[in-house]
Amino acid sequence: MKNESVKNIRLTTATVADYPLIQNMARFYIYDILRYCGFESDEYDWTLPRDGLYEADDYKKYFIETDRTAY
Repeated sequence: MKNESVKNIRLTTATVADYPLIQNMARFYIYDILRYCGFESDEYDWTLPRDGLYEADDYKKYFIETDRTAY
């Protein structure tokens, strides 16, 4: 089965300017994990924060450390 939309996908290197966007997208990823996977962890507190924004790990290292690359 072919998926024609896959042909147009390009993987590009992210820049430091993309960091805030990726950091914010990580919050939605956490939300999806909670909602759809029923994920539970003793390591993390998955209670909805008062401001409604989950905290994600800081991904800045992928933008500033020379042995890492963000896409």
